Parts: sequence; C-alpha cells; structure tokens
Amino acid sequence: MIILTGYKGFIGSHLRRVLGDDVRVFGMDDCFELLYSFDNWKDVECVYHIGGISDTTEQDVNKLYTYNVRFTIELFQRCIQNGVPVKWVSSASVFGNTFASLSGRCINPLNQYAFSKAVVEQWVEDRLHEFKEFQGYRLYNVYGDGETHKGGQASPVTQFRKQAMYDGLIRIFDRSDLCLRDFICVEDVVAVMTGNEHFKGIRDLGTSRAMSFETVAKLIQKKYGGEIINIPFPNHLESKYQFNTRAQQDFNHRFKTMEEWLSL
Repeated sequence: MIILTGYKGFIGSHLRRVLGDDVRVFGMDDCFELLYSFDNWKDVECVYHIGGISDTTEQDVNKLYTYNVRFTIELFQRCIQNGVPVKWVSSASVFGNTFASLSGRCINPLNQYAFSKAVVEQWVEDRLHEFKEFQGYRLYNVYGDGETHKGGQASPVTQFRKQAMYDGLIRIFDRSDLCLRDFICVEDVVAVMTGNEHFKGIRDLGTSRAMSFETVAKLIQKKYGGEIINIPFPNHLESKYQFNTRAQQDFNHRFKTMEEWLSL
C-alpha cells in the first residue's frame, strides 16, 4: 500500500494516476485521521506527502503551522517509528533571493509559506539518520495541465495561456525580462518522484535552466496568439518575490523544455 496526501491538488492528482491502484489517499479534510486513526502501518510501502497549504500569499500563520509544519512533522514521526520510506515536496522558495551566487545561497524565506517549508527542512536534516528512507524534492516552478483551480497561484504558463485564449491580452509585470525562474513541467516532477533515484536527503528538483517571464509570455504568444502588455508590479509583492531561481542539482532524467511541452 502507498499513502498519498494532497491527492486533490495539482501535483498530487498527477501522482495518483501514475502510482496505480494500491493507493490510500488523504486530503486536508481527513489528513489527521492518518495520524490518529490509521493503524495499518505494517502494510505501507511508502508515504508520498504532497499535501499542505501551497498558497505563497497565505497570511494565516496558524493554518500554515497546522498543516505544513505540525501535521508534516507528526506524519514523519509515524514513518520513522514504523520504518516507512518517505517522499516529500519542499519548495525552492526557502532560498528567497539568494540565487545570484548559487555556491553561496542560503535559507532565506520571503513569506510565511516558504518559512513553513524551511522549518520542516531543518527538522528533517536534524533527524535524517532516523528515517529508513527519505527523499525530499525542493520544487521549482512547476507548470502543466490541471492547475486552473489554483487561480492566481497557477503557473505563468497556465495564466498566460488562459489570458491569450480568453481576451487576447497576455499581462506581464514590469521588469518581467529580469525575473528568471526555473520552470519544470509536472510530468517530469512525477517521473523523478516515481523513478529509481537513489539518494537520502533533500535535493533540488528543477531543470537547472532559467527563463524569464517575458520569454514564457512570448512562447505562449507564439502558440496561442494575443498581445503582450506590461502592467505595474504589485507593491505588496515587492519584498516577497523571487527574481532568480535555478536548480543546483540534476537528476538522471532528461527534462522537457517548455518549447517541447507546448508542442505536445
């Protein structure tokens, strides 16, 4: 049996389709049942912990602590006690804007969501030796089909595509040519997480290529048409926004380029 949390979400829903039939799923509405009612740990082969609050603008600290920190740590304690392997998703947002020098980057979260991930990362690092197996994936900017429900939290690929098809206007922030992100398609994320990578710890999961938001908009424009227009950069994001992300480590996997993904 495989346990999957966050099965209703963007990445979790893709994982569920790949993992097969012998999967027990939990969402936010029943996740604590996994801690206090589930008693069949001897039959669990692996826990894929994808669930939690993923909104980077979430301001409810208690909510973030309950689901991203408290639940995660208690779940990991159950896995340690029962010798169950874990696969978990963290976020490249823990680094904030320390990407200018990849050799010297450090944990520097810019928002409460990123801080919640950083807290768990530190907890795991301190207890890594206690896990039978543990693989943490520090995700970069994941995009793909099935994320429209995320609204403003969806990837720029999805948002720009929707804008191009809806009213023909692709809206990008001022300075989008300077805002570089490592974009990785969800299919590649799932392929790595369900593959045969051998490591113990937390690793970056991105393509190790950086692309500007402006370039993404132009790729969407080339495929779907529309006009690219600039809009003011929101004041409330000024100190909370990452401007340069790129994965340091690579996996034994060939990642699709965005051009390849759009051509499918």
